[in-house]
Amino acid sequence: DVLPLHIMAEKMETELANLLVAVEQAGQGAQRYGKTLESASGEMARDHPADAVKDLIGRLLVETRSMIDHGRDVELKLKQSGTRISQLTEELEVARREAMTDALTGLANRKLFDAILRQASMDSLESGEPLSLLFIDVDHFKKVNDTFGHLAGDYVLKEVCAVARDRIRPDDVLARY
Repeated sequence: DVLPLHIMAEKMETELANLLVAVEQAGQGAQRYGKTLESASGEMARDHPADAVKDLIGRLLVETRSMIDHGRDVELKLKQSGTRISQLTEELEVARREAMTDALTGLANRKLFDAILRQASMDSLESGEPLSLLFIDVDHFKKVNDTFGHLAGDYVLKEVCAVARDRIRPDDVLARY
């Protein structure tokens, strides 16, 4: 089932905040590593006994391993967040479609109809092409509901919509007003 939009938005914000933290940590780790390399470079410029050089190389190896581990951790967090963000994006798209679709008939609802009509009107004005609008009313529909019940009425609406859907052009829009 699709989550409410405000919960999806909160989850998206949390994921983005987690990504920001991971990126900041990666930047801080890279800065520390850079300072370690700078310091090591300065130390290597001086003449040191073999043990001191060996010690310095050991510290560099430890820091390098730490940086590699940290990089893998950040990479994993980024992949996980990317997956969660993709899932939330899909859920948002489903919610958007549901918010614009009549649940019974699967047609565009009044909100989507208004938006499409507004855009089609502007397009028609700009292009000079005519715009047609057709309203279909099912005669005596209230009598069907009152006599046979709302399930029968729902069935009639679905069938009328199915017939209309089969007969319209690809660019035409059906909506339940």
